[in-house]
Amino acid sequence: MTLAQSGTQLTGTWLLTQEGLGGEIIGTVTGQTVAFTVQQGQPCPGVFNGNGTVDSAGTTMSGFYSGSDSCVGALATQFSATKR
Repeated sequence: MTLAQSGTQLTGTWLLTQEGLGGEIIGTVTGQTVAFTVQQGQPCPGVFNGNGTVDSAGTTMSGFYSGSDSCVGALATQFSATKR
């Protein structure tokens, strides 16, 4: 996953190499809170919406997202991402 922030706007991409899944991320950042939408592409198109919180050091974001795609259907899960 690669994310970039410009002001309050968040954009990025993600890729699961083994599964062949990927897509785009768009969202907003307000203080330490992130709200985002993930558009998943082929072969399993779908949309997921989530919210996260960035720690005070600005290195880890964790939260929750949910939505559905054409392969698995509904999905809701927690996530954690660390800045490299």
